[in-house]
Amino acid sequence: TGYTNTGSAVNVVCTDSCTVNNGGCDPKATCSHDATTNAVKCTCAGGYFYWGSASLDIRT
Repeated sequence: TGYTNTGSAVNVVCTDSCTVNNGGCDPKATCSHDATTNAVKCTCAGGYFYWGSASLDIRT
């Protein structure tokens, strides 16, 4: 996963993981994709913090 078959044994295209299910990030987070490492980074929206796998409202 994370790559698209181009029909060539030598060339593959890295798929932006953020385009599918927000990269696994919480809906209240922004997904960033590093095409070199295929890593996904989730950054919570303002007023939220990361807790396990979700962005939680800091006011709760």
